[in-house]
Order: sequence, then structure tokens, then C-alpha cells
Amino acid sequence: MKKNLLLFTFLCTTLYVKSQTVLIPNGGFNINTSGWSITGPNTSISGSSELYISVSGIYAQDFILSSPQFYLDANKTYKLYTSYRNTTFDPVMMMEMPLGGFWGVNLKDSSGTTAANVNLVTGNVGGYLEEWSSSNFSVATSGIYYLDYNGQHSQFDTFIVDNIGFREVIQNTFTGTVTLDSNNDGCATLATAVANFPVQLNETNSNT
Repeated sequence: MKKNLLLFTFLCTTLYVKSQTVLIPNGGFNINTSGWSITGPNTSISGSSELYISVSGIYAQDFILSSPQFYLDANKTYKLYTSYRNTTFDPVMMMEMPLGGFWGVNLKDSSGTTAANVNLVTGNVGGYLEEWSSSNFSVATSGIYYLDYNGQHSQFDTFIVDNIGFREVIQNTFTGTVTLDSNNDGCATLATAVANFPVQLNETNSNT
């Protein structure tokens, strides 16, 4: 079967690079809980090198944990990373049992308007702290933002948070000329220029 040929002339290629997590200001809690605040009945935060969420009453309480402000660029794609430990002791099983952690994370601009929902959806479980990450996201406007973590906590549970930051997601793209050989004779019948076009690289065997 004869197939049309697509010929790509690459001028610039950007390959995926696994970047390191860049913590937000005091995202590692090296200066205690400076810049962080919590809203919720009978809830408080404390700690150094880790953040501890505490509840003084006997009932479980909803809370919002708000981060310091930081800058995000509209021309980049990000993924949020957060490590936490959220457990309760089960007297029947005689062991700690995992709880749900944060049920939502909102990225807000400096005016308090929600710019994106960056819920933590993927986790590496089993360690002292579990590292969770969001889906890829971007912001429409470069500027100052902060995070609101939504969760629930009770007096006899453990809730520890650490290492909050972002990784930039760099995708496969190319800039160049795409030509179409509709006659399969080695001569281009149509050509067009593209820039920063996302591509997925797969193994191929033949174009005939």
C-alpha cells in the first residue's frame, strides 16, 4: 500500500527533562512556620523543618492551610509536589492507618481568586512522608500566587507536612518545516512552517 510521506525538517528540538523540585518560600519549614497560616476551629500549626497540624477539640475539624506567596510564569507548565504524613492509630489493628490527606488544593492569585485546582493525585506511599504530586497545570498570567490546602484533622491523628514546591514540566516540541509528499516521489507537494509544536516520539519501522 502506498502512503503519503511526511518529511520533517527540524530546526530546534526541546526534549523532556526531569527537573528538580524548587521549594516555595519556606516550603521546607526551615524557619519554623513563617509565612504559613491555618484557618479552622480549634486548629493550629507548629514545627521546625516540618509543619505539624494540631486540633485542640475532641471533634474532627475542616481546615485551610495557606502558603506564603511565590511567583509563577505563564509561559511554563508546572506540577505541584507536597510531602505529608496523615495517619491515625487503630487500637484494634494495633497499627497506624492512613487517612485521606488533603482533599483539595487551590492555587490563588494575590487577590484571592482561584486560578487553578491543583489537587494532589499521584503519590509515592510507604515512607515516613508520602510524596504526592498534582497533574500538569499552567497559569494564564505571570504573577504572584499562593496555595490553599483543604483538609480535615482530629485530635488523635497525625498530620505532618514538608517539602512543598514545583517542578517545571518541559515537553517534547519542535520548530521547523513539515512537507507532504502526496505522490511518494520524493518531491514535496505541500510545505508549512510550525513552531513549538508538541510531539510524541514513537518507534517506527517503515513508511511504505
